Amino acid sequence: MTKTFKLGGIFLITVVNLQIVRMIFYFIPLSDNLTGWLFSLIFQGLAMGLIPFLLYKAWVGNGKDYLKDFKLSQKINPLSYLLAVGIGFLVFYINIGASTVWYILLRSLGFTYPSNVGTIYSSPEVLIFELLATAVLPAIFEELIDRGLLLAVLENEKNDKKVVLIIGIMFGFLHQNIAQFGPAVFGGIVMAYMAVKCRNIVPGMIVHFMNNAILTILNYSTQVNNGLGRLYEAFQRFYSSNFLLTFATWAAAIWLIIVALRAFDVMNRKYRQKSDPLYEAEKPPRPVYTGEHATPPFRENTAGRTAFQDDYFFKIYGAPRGAKPAEATSPSPFKDTYTAAKKAAAVKWWEYGLLYCSILSAAVVTLFTFIWGLLR
Repeated sequence: MTKTFKLGGIFLITVVNLQIVRMIFYFIPLSDNLTGWLFSLIFQGLAMGLIPFLLYKAWVGNGKDYLKDFKLSQKINPLSYLLAVGIGFLVFYINIGASTVWYILLRSLGFTYPSNVGTIYSSPEVLIFELLATAVLPAIFEELIDRGLLLAVLENEKNDKKVVLIIGIMFGFLHQNIAQFGPAVFGGIVMAYMAVKCRNIVPGMIVHFMNNAILTILNYSTQVNNGLGRLYEAFQRFYSSNFLLTFATWAAAIWLIIVALRAFDVMNRKYRQKSDPLYEAEKPPRPVYTGEHATPPFRENTAGRTAFQDDYFFKIYGAPRGAKPAEATSPSPFKDTYTAAKKAAAVKWWEYGLLYCSILSAAVVTLFTFIWGLLR
């Protein structure tokens, strides 16, 4: 078995474990608070933390390899952590819009949302436990599996857009609840983009924690009716009665998050290039030209930098007229190395077999929750 296949097996076992835990807790008659905390501890710490780690040590590698494969050891630009905090605020705000739109869509299709009391904040201690259960644990363990492990399975896939899309959608499916699917996909794509661009899941952990913690604190503030809670209720009344204006602010927030993600990518490129020599190496350098065109004519531009002559033919074709590439007599070592490495890294279709099973299993459960909501 290849490493990719084994990692896919760990991911499949994790998905199945999560489904089993959900079914068990569905039939356990405990108080809402206690059920939520126990469920989070077992769901996160055991099913998404301890078991995958032990399986990795048994099948794949040691603890040091675990940190590398689960994207916890890659060096990144220190400013990435600060930027992640800002992105966390933006993700939370946009998720309000995503949740609202998703709610309206499901309700229009006839879906009935489940009714539950939720967390009862009878004391500040409840807030602490709730933050631990809904913000700290998910930020650590969901990122380890949904971003770290999935990135390890897709390590040899060089199409960043494809990887981000797969991980983002799978994050929605892993919630195994159609009511959470839409907003989770949005947040999953943002955190997947960050993880892919810097090969480190810690910034995503920060975003994940910020999103969940802000929501928990606002729910607590609303229940105890403090100043923050009253302000949040006023905001909810405002955006429900001024939806077009609120929608415009959500659009502006989306634009800001796109700008922030591009900045995140740029600030981490050199760090990623050091760890992945083939990153952004799809296009080998321009070929060297021989004969009378071995040294193309140059001129000095106004900034004092060397530049090719302003020749229309050269701008279009990247070479002087009549020039012939020297590749026939002098092959490019870079191109040969890249081609050989790409072939060596190629993954056969069957190595993703268990990953496909995981996606199918989680998708089926999510679809079932949708059908159940229609029949409820």
